[in-house]
Amino acid sequence: MYSIVLSFYAVASRSISFKQTWWLVKKAAIYDETLFSRVNALRNSMTKFGYHFFRQKYNFTLVDEGISQIPFLLGLEREHVDSFIMLFRSHLGKNRIIFIEAPPKKILKARIITRGHKRVRAVKDAEGFVDRNVRIAEYYKKAITNAGFDVSII
Repeated sequence: MYSIVLSFYAVASRSISFKQTWWLVKKAAIYDETLFSRVNALRNSMTKFGYHFFRQKYNFTLVDEGISQIPFLLGLEREHVDSFIMLFRSHLGKNRIIFIEAPPKKILKARIITRGHKRVRAVKDAEGFVDRNVRIAEYYKKAITNAGFDVSII
């Protein structure tokens, strides 16, 4: 329930601009997933901008993937990753980005099959899911590093 409220709070508090919101809506609409997954990805993306509500109200630290997770949430390809970085540059620049290197594809696939994932409905889908996310990670890591952000790769 909070995630829905945080999405509206993000817009109302101007943590995210109309242009940025509209960009997220358009990318969620073309995301190659079910309608439920597209709406969920948009909600998760918008929620990232509403989290400062908790810091203001309750004065505690919240650990989250933050907005740097959005390319994965929306399954963005190269050109969309680049436009994401340009459009959300001020948000990305406010924080230190810790980029954790993924284990080999074979291990990731085994984890997805063992643990499951909302976007993987069958074992045969695990490989495509892992391939897409590894491809996003490889390009995104290079792009945010080249863009001059404070990035630590571990």
